[in-house]
Amino acid sequence: MKLKILIICALLLLLLSSCGKKHITVATNAAFPPFTYFNEKNDLKGFDIDLIREICQRLSLEPDFENIGFGNLFDAMELGTADCIASAITYTPERAEIMDFSDVYYTSQQYILMWKGNTLETTEDLEGKRIAVQEGTAGDFYASDRDIKCMELMRWPSVDEAVNELRNQRTDVVILDSNAAEVFAGRYSDELELITNGIFPTQQYAFAVKKGGTELLEGINQALASIKRDGTYDRLMRRYFKTIQLD
Repeated sequence: MKLKILIICALLLLLLSSCGKKHITVATNAAFPPFTYFNEKNDLKGFDIDLIREICQRLSLEPDFENIGFGNLFDAMELGTADCIASAITYTPERAEIMDFSDVYYTSQQYILMWKGNTLETTEDLEGKRIAVQEGTAGDFYASDRDIKCMELMRWPSVDEAVNELRNQRTDVVILDSNAAEVFAGRYSDELELITNGIFPTQQYAFAVKKGGTELLEGINQALASIKRDGTYDRLMRRYFKTIQLD
């Protein structure tokens, strides 16, 4: 009987804690560790996820997460079915036409995964190679550069699929975010080589909101600033990243 009462009380406290909070829909593509992914218990985790949750808590907002394909994130924003995107996205002038961007919360770089024993020095070394990327990502953007004369560019819905193409030797190269690359290089260290010599420039990640969503955008920026000031940002960094953040 006591156990039932405790459970009921806990449920009531949970209900009361969410009362009065406005819900917002946060779109993500949970196939990009360590930024956004599902763990072994199928719980949504990641640096972006924890960061936007902390932001929402400080703004008295309740995030409702929607996991969709990376290429569909921007459609969701343009169609108005999402209020915010938290999925390691970079600013581009084209994207800025349909959405507004928050202050930068992370600076990253594109690394390259290859089969063990291979190496690259410049983008010229990509000539004649088969390249796999996650569609719509910064890796896709750089691989699509007309100066890179690859034999074939393969775009996949998730970075996992691109890496599997490499592991099965159906592609020569995968271009992807540095931290995601480190995750996969560690996972398949007996098979894959990580190329980290700065072939591509850095890019900056930000949250996106609906075009003209000034109130939410200003709230995100203010909360993000306070998270950086009080040490919460550093704690999240230590939780998800082993490498030093790029300047």
